[in-house]
Amino acid sequence: MSPAAPEALLLNAAKDGDEGAWDALVRTWLPTVVSWARRLGGSRVDAHDVAQDVFMVVTKRVGTVQNPGKFGAWLYSVTRNVVMSHRRKAWVRRVVPGLTREPVSRSRPADDMAQMSERAR
Repeated sequence: MSPAAPEALLLNAAKDGDEGAWDALVRTWLPTVVSWARRLGGSRVDAHDVAQDVFMVVTKRVGTVQNPGKFGAWLYSVTRNVVMSHRRKAWVRRVVPGLTREPVSRSRPADDMAQMSERAR
């Protein structure tokens, strides 16, 4: 058996919905993903937030992995894309002052909405 074979078995079990396999996959790759996120994102992104978002993408798209032996390369690509998304969001928050992360509630009075709009300008 090749060294990648246990990882391929783990990945296939995770694809089939085995929660133990998912836990093992995350435990195995989390330190690496955090490290990649730190190097790619620098000080502008939180590496642990990136890692959480990466594994959310992985749970949705793990079925698209064609070659389990290249899972690491696929995961790096996902990490890079998530980091770039976080960097874009960080840039927008710096450039557009007053931009908040919380969504605007439609139930707020019109005066509150006008004040928020003024502050954003």
